[in-house]
Amino acid sequence: MGRKSEYKVEKTEKEIADEVKEKLYKEVLSADEMASYLSIYSRNHIHFDGRKIRDRIDDICNLSNGLLEKKDFVKNPKAQKSKYEFKPEWHGLLMTLMDTEYFDNRHNDRLLSTRETLYRDLVKNIEIYLEHDDKESIKSFPGYLNAECESLASEAIAFQIQELIRTAMHVDEVVRLRLLRRIHNTLNELIAENNEEYNRIWSTKLAYSHRFDDAEDGEFLSALFSADKLPLFIVEMLAFKMKKKVSGVQSKGEQQNYRVLYAQARIDNPVELVSESEYEEFKSEINKKSFDNTQFESLIKRIHSIMDMNNPIEKQLCNAFCELAKIYLIRDKINIDELEKSKKIYEAAFKQDMFDLLNEFANGDWNSPTIKELQRIRSLEGVIRNKIEKEKKEE
Repeated sequence: MGRKSEYKVEKTEKEIADEVKEKLYKEVLSADEMASYLSIYSRNHIHFDGRKIRDRIDDICNLSNGLLEKKDFVKNPKAQKSKYEFKPEWHGLLMTLMDTEYFDNRHNDRLLSTRETLYRDLVKNIEIYLEHDDKESIKSFPGYLNAECESLASEAIAFQIQELIRTAMHVDEVVRLRLLRRIHNTLNELIAENNEEYNRIWSTKLAYSHRFDDAEDGEFLSALFSADKLPLFIVEMLAFKMKKKVSGVQSKGEQQNYRVLYAQARIDNPVELVSESEYEEFKSEINKKSFDNTQFESLIKRIHSIMDMNNPIEKQLCNAFCELAKIYLIRDKINIDELEKSKKIYEAAFKQDMFDLLNEFANGDWNSPTIKELQRIRSLEGVIRNKIEKEKKEE
């Protein structure tokens, strides 16, 4: 009788992924198991291996502002080469962050194309990967609603700015100056109003984040309250779930809701958070031209006739198609070259924020025109002072 072969047939990536599918949200997963699952079932068709998962963990830790470290994800933090393990309650948030091009593109969300791709990815991942409670927590953050309509709004605003300038520069010269002056004055008022709201929310978060200092999980609550971007909020929600001192399954009252957290800060004269109905109203205003467009109606009827709206994936694809169709129907008012120029102007405008400008002023080029002008004015102070004193003596 022949000897039984000891050769072991290794499982395929698909077989491992299907086994992980049964363990998802229920059992601890290793980095390799997570990699196999995402390689097969990634919504973006990204191939993962153990190393890519570990790299993603590094990126998530770097984004967490010190709330997370690599050792938080390993079985034995004291062992030098302890293996990664991901607990069931982390799975949804981790996959939401991992299955994007955010880290591959070095999260340059000051480019419109990157920001649109990233936020579309996050919105879809939130629907696909998150369980109900986590989904509700993330959707409570205003950035989630921004993600749903920001790309469409940026296209519409770029179009409106072009229309504004085009009209003013082609109008009869009898009234052109009046139009330009109106644009200038209105924009000045708008900039002042927007800056006031920007400064209010920034200073509010800076001051009132300290309301949570004495809370049991104050460090994490403060970080959640202060978050200014959706990816950051998701990472900090992950940190909260991983490190909260109250262990076990959260009750409904313990689920983190950004609006509740904002109210708990007990802010004097708070900035009012934008409601979901206001986002819907704004999107409706932007989309009005699209909905009146017969081409749009025809496209939507055709896509609905072939999609199963009871299937979550097909419903997501259908919604994505609708949003994309709206964008292109707004675009048909501007040719491609004009649109690309508008995008470049748009991106140049938000390339630097308030802190970038302050940092550049404090540490930047001392031979810049601004600094030279300030030095010139300062050098004139003595001359002007002497002149004033001389005129006083003559009197």
